[in-house]
Amino acid sequence: MANRTDRHGNSLDPIVVHCGECGQQARAVTGEELRDRRTDLAAKRFYQCTACDAHVGCHDGTWQPFGTPALEHTRMMRRKAHGHFDPIWKKIRESDQKLRADDPRRQKDARTRGYEWLSKQLGVPVERCHIGMMNAHQAGLVVELCGPHLHRMGVKPERQR
Repeated sequence: MANRTDRHGNSLDPIVVHCGECGQQARAVTGEELRDRRTDLAAKRFYQCTACDAHVGCHDGTWQPFGTPALEHTRMMRRKAHGHFDPIWKKIRESDQKLRADDPRRQKDARTRGYEWLSKQLGVPVERCHIGMMNAHQAGLVVELCGPHLHRMGVKPERQR
């Protein structure tokens, strides 16, 4: 039987996810099941690798992962990469006059164009170019690539939690 999905195509049922660190299959868990984690994440959904303890969160109310399970250093580098990359596509969104400012397609189009640019810079196919799928080294390359663009735009990296 096929997985159920929400209106955005996100899986409502657990799916097969492999660890981005060691390649082993991860298991679907709640934040409550993660060891030594924040209590405010107890009801959230995650995939956790039982081999190396890497994990990744899921989109709210779904079992659709944000990327691949990763260890703390990789997660930190991904957050840093988002902090450098997100202001670039958001600037694209601000300058896009084709759609009304409140049209949700405006954000999606800008993000898509941003990832298309990033995929060309990294030499990665656009369907595989997603910060949540990157290892720590690749995320570091995103920071290096985006830093000069942010400087030219006069924009500071966003702070990520």
